[in-house]
Amino acid sequence: MLLLSRLVAVAALLVFSVALISARSRADVIPTADVVPPTGAEVFTVDPNGRGISGSAGRGVTADRLLRQTFQSAVSFDVRGIWVSQKVNSGGTDGGYTMTIYEVADVLANPIDLSGTQVAQIVIPAGAGSIPATTNQSLGFSLNGSDVFTLAARGDLANGDATGYAFEISNSDGITEIGVIGHTNHADDDYYAPGVFYTESGSISGPRRDAGVGLSSVPFVPEPTSLVLLSIAGSLAVLRRQSQLLSTQIQH
Repeated sequence: MLLLSRLVAVAALLVFSVALISARSRADVIPTADVVPPTGAEVFTVDPNGRGISGSAGRGVTADRLLRQTFQSAVSFDVRGIWVSQKVNSGGTDGGYTMTIYEVADVLANPIDLSGTQVAQIVIPAGAGSIPATTNQSLGFSLNGSDVFTLAARGDLANGDATGYAFEISNSDGITEIGVIGHTNHADDDYYAPGVFYTESGSISGPRRDAGVGLSSVPFVPEPTSLVLLSIAGSLAVLRRQSQLLSTQIQH
């Protein structure tokens, strides 16, 4: 009975902790620092800090700047994970984070044309610890519930179809400086041809510059209810094991 009570207490503590995390991250969006770049995601532009890529740079997500990266998607899927090559400074964790995706008619237009349909917008409101500080240039978001959205297959630049999407980021309070979003900066190599990085002016930052963006059908962490169920299942497994050991000791 003592063991069972302890396990129940641990499970209750986990439920409370998950609920606290959910409340802080608006329940349906869970930000995570230092996520491994999801190179196998349905949409993945580039990891500016990846092996073999040199000369990368960055641009600050500052005040009311809106920074964008265009991309195409070869498949239709439900987006449950978003990755950005974003460095978050320790002093920039309270400004919130806003991500908006638009349909665009031309992923290489200069200046960018955002008159197309807005597909989705994910908002982390400003507030104490709204997003975590990172030790590298990697920030991930797991989407659950109503924030999961469908991204339709769109564009095929290699075959003359320039349509696609624009991924836009900014801080939510329009005041603070969160940190920098990393982008490639190689004079000759274009690591992601069907898209390009745009500065806050709406103009292309450089013809071969790309920011890191990943959109995945898999979240980076399970939704809170799944975490609780996994914990309870683990606790029951431990309880069964303890019962088996106790039964064996009694028999001997």
